[in-house]
Amino acid sequence: PICHPVWRSPRTLVGSYPGVPGGASLRWAAGDRLIFRAEFDGWPHLYALPAAGGEPRLLTPGPFMVEDVRLARDGAAVLYTANTGGTAGDDDRRHAFRVALDGSPPAALTAGEGLEFLPTDAAPGKVAVVSVTATRPAALHLIDAAQHETVIDHGADAYPAAALIVPQRVVFTAADGTKVHGQLFTTGGGARKPGLIFVHGGPPRQMLLGWSYMDYYSNAYAMNQMLAAKGFVVLSVNYRLGIGYGRAFQHPDKGGPAGASEYQDVVAGAKFLQALPEVDPARIGIWGGSYGGYLTGLALARNSNLFKAGVDFHGVHDWSKLLAEETSPAKRYEQGDWAAAQKTAFLASPDADVATWRSPVLLVQGDDDRNVRFNQTVDIARRLDAANVPYEELILPNEIHGFLRHASWLTADAATIDFLTRTLKP
Repeated sequence: PICHPVWRSPRTLVGSYPGVPGGASLRWAAGDRLIFRAEFDGWPHLYALPAAGGEPRLLTPGPFMVEDVRLARDGAAVLYTANTGGTAGDDDRRHAFRVALDGSPPAALTAGEGLEFLPTDAAPGKVAVVSVTATRPAALHLIDAAQHETVIDHGADAYPAAALIVPQRVVFTAADGTKVHGQLFTTGGGARKPGLIFVHGGPPRQMLLGWSYMDYYSNAYAMNQMLAAKGFVVLSVNYRLGIGYGRAFQHPDKGGPAGASEYQDVVAGAKFLQALPEVDPARIGIWGGSYGGYLTGLALARNSNLFKAGVDFHGVHDWSKLLAEETSPAKRYEQGDWAAAQKTAFLASPDADVATWRSPVLLVQGDDDRNVRFNQTVDIARRLDAANVPYEELILPNEIHGFLRHASWLTADAATIDFLTRTLKP
């Protein structure tokens, strides 16, 4: 058969291929209909398009993000998750939905203060979901048409859920007026405690009001719980460049190597922490991995007056070096100003501000990292040496970016707790 186009997206920014995990999530549904995800209204939504051509029809209207897209068994409906619902704070959760392709509105399959992932048709009239809460890890649930749930595999009967904290959804404002979401882990009053900012990686990720659907961020959520149990007040910051709050939030002007505009969200989070009555404003730290490691380094380099210590897991420390290794000046079409772009990238890097870096840092990385080259950690360590900045290193031999061995996570997490305790809780 001869392939031919049936539709083209508009030549606008919102017509771009969606930059959320899973991309377009293209499916061929019953009735020769194509189902795909796009951001024409500024949010990642599902659209239906006749395979013969025509105009796409919006299936999931509203200010929320669609994820986990799967066809129902008969191909006449789509199952998905979204950060919306009738419970306060659902923009920082996930619930399961079904939308039929006959024009009916979407129907919620789950609701409440839990989070549900990976909805899948399991039997006639029943949908299986992975269910978590703020204090209980993953369990497999079956949901019938009346929204009655049956636990298939809990696996956590002896789990100390009562010892965990239910994080609070908080919203604060960055210097340019952008509203930023976060999850606050606190046990409340008493003696003032040190505060910690956590910054996720990606950056197209979103930390949630409960366990994550990604293993790396389930570990980070567990660490935030542990740090809170150890006497820290932890704020997990969903800075711009992340998902869940619309395309404009995910694609800000001058983000990352173009100017690090997202860093002001991290500073706003630290100032929010400082204003809490249970936090000692003179003892604010920061930790994060990958892109969060980059923002940790940036915070310590630019604002050691605010961030008194940090743990930097496999972060980028020189955007210009990274870009030079992965790209090259254009040989055809628009030439651009390569030198100016490299300068901007360097100035958006922790390396550029080592002269004002004073706070101690723990650098953690596997020496077989395939995502962020190991030379990024070698480079920053040499610069910190030259500037007499106190630092420690934990290098994990034969480990990649998202550590493969359980022992590696335990080693890195224990070192993180020890370092932050020594530097922020003297």
